[in-house]
Amino acid sequence: MNFLEELTAEWHEYKGFFVRRNIRFGGAAGESTGGHSGDIDVLAYRPKDNTLLHVETSSDYDSWEGRRIRFTGKKFTELAMAECVKVVGFTPKVIKRIAIVSHTRKPAGLKWQTKNGLPIEIIDIPTFITIILDELRDKKHARQVGISEQLPLLRAMHYAVSYGQKLKK
Repeated sequence: MNFLEELTAEWHEYKGFFVRRNIRFGGAAGESTGGHSGDIDVLAYRPKDNTLLHVETSSDYDSWEGRRIRFTGKKFTELAMAECVKVVGFTPKVIKRIAIVSHTRKPAGLKWQTKNGLPIEIIDIPTFITIILDELRDKKHARQVGISEQLPLLRAMHYAVSYGQKLKK
């Protein structure tokens, strides 16, 4: 699991979701390779509102079109969705597909869909980090936030926004 996948999983756990990471599916892709046909980076379920999130991440430097082809053709497939439902054990009321990608801001109006026309929410990495920092910045002290020690990346970010300041020379 890479940094972005871990941060995504921690953020959704902090927001009240039950989270599974790196779910491989599809059996062996080939007898000689021993691989799987696909994997899900982060699967998050929140019982309170019966919402399931299938989140895929990438910190690549590909073009937006290259990402669209990869995410719609390999990441958000019918097989991946069937695996999401299989892991949860039923079909949730709300299912969202989210791609967290790119070190540059998403072009205005950019939209992706799965091959069968379902929407994929696109969040660029700078926006994702800003969402997290803005919420953590609003909580002035660690007691107000209550970030578990099981979420070390979020804890580090909270300490940075709460206690980080320039040292006077």
